[in-house]
Amino acid sequence: MKFEIKQLPFLYQSDYRNMAWEHEHYGFFIDPKGRKYKYRRSEDYQYQNNSNWNEFSVNYKFTEEYQQFTSSDCGIMSANDLFENLNNCVEVKPWFKFLRRRNPITQIMIDDLMQSKVKNGVGHGCTDSGILRNYVIVYDQENAIYKRILLSSYGEFRQENESKYTSTILKACGGVRA
Repeated sequence: MKFEIKQLPFLYQSDYRNMAWEHEHYGFFIDPKGRKYKYRRSEDYQYQNNSNWNEFSVNYKFTEEYQQFTSSDCGIMSANDLFENLNNCVEVKPWFKFLRRRNPITQIMIDDLMQSKVKNGVGHGCTDSGILRNYVIVYDQENAIYKRILLSSYGEFRQENESKYTSTILKACGGVRA
């Protein structure tokens, strides 16, 4: 598949990781046209990624006072690395057409998500349960990179973006089943 920045100003990603007993990492992306890309099949787990997977570079900046961080501090990646990840995925049925929906993510929503804080949940989640995270990944033209915006995190760590659009996007796009 050939991917271009012009066609992918943003993506939705649902990602599950568990390293408690054995390494599990699977999930999917949804592009602006509603095409869904599941992480490539492996012998052990359906749609688990392989060794050609690129990780986002992360630098969280916590604000001590509120135990929050800005949602756009959740990682950066070059376009080439992200496209390599997408090429390590399997395209499945169009997501929005299947659900008879249009793309639920607009530029207004993205702007609000990027400026919103991410609040940590109260207490600890479930130990050794893995972490299910949902993101919107946006291309930053000024810096020529993709930025990952955290929408929510469940499992061992609970976090949620405080944007008023978070639940709308999560309901429309769904999440990987752990």
